[in-house]
Amino acid sequence: MPAGIRNHPAWTLTHLCVASDFSLQATGEASKIPQEWFALTGPGSVPVLDRGVYPSLHEALATLTSLHEKVSAALAAKPMSFYDEPSPELLRAFLPTNGQLVTFMLCSHEPNHLGQLLAWRRAAGLAN
Repeated sequence: MPAGIRNHPAWTLTHLCVASDFSLQATGEASKIPQEWFALTGPGSVPVLDRGVYPSLHEALATLTSLHEKVSAALAAKPMSFYDEPSPELLRAFLPTNGQLVTFMLCSHEPNHLGQLLAWRRAAGLAN
C-alpha cells in the first residue's frame, strides 16, 4: 500500500460494488452481489492486505458495470415522487430523502473513491 494509502484498489472497487448495490436496493430491487462483500467493504470495514479475499479485477469491474446499468434503469423507472420519499433508515439522518441519497451516491460518493484509485495509482508509480 504505497504512501500509506489505506484503501487499496481491490477494496475500493469492491466497496463501489457494495455502494451501487445499496443504491439498487434503495429502489426496491433485490441485492445482486455476494453478502460477504458487505462485510469486506461496507461501512466501518478495514481493508486487508490479502488480495485473495476480494473479487478479481474482472469480476469487480463486470459487477460494477452491471450494477450501474441496473441502478440507472431502476431510477429511470421511478416516478418523480420517489425522490421526495424518505431514504432508507440507515442513511436518513445524513440523507433524508431518496433524491438526496441518489445525488450523493452518484455525484459524490463514487467520484470520491474513483479519485482514491487515481491517487493510489500515482503513489504506486503507475501512469494515470
